[in-house]
Amino acid sequence: MDKVAYFKITRLKISRFKSHVEETEYHFGDLTMISGGNHTGKTTIAGAIAWVMIGQGFFGGHLLDRFYNDKERKKRVAVELEYVDASGIRHVPVSYTHLTLPTICSV
Repeated sequence: MDKVAYFKITRLKISRFKSHVEETEYHFGDLTMISGGNHTGKTTIAGAIAWVMIGQGFFGGHLLDRFYNDKERKKRVAVELEYVDASGIRHVPVSYTHLTLPTICSV
């Protein structure tokens, strides 16, 4: 695979990833500003992009339990990223992970 010299993110869809429990879709233009208060999911956007592109979080590491947010126990984290490369070709790498959560038994 050739080294990626340029890409432009056009769309990101996140579901059950960190603070995004419900499916959330973002559309990016030539210049996109992401703002909000503390604990509203700004860093989650960068983490989702890093996870789908390189398999690790924005700050490194690949422990999925840090990304996982599923109170309904559907055991699925979903991130879909759409980007355009330097040649104008549209790419949609998708990263879905199904988890098997441990069952806690009481004696």
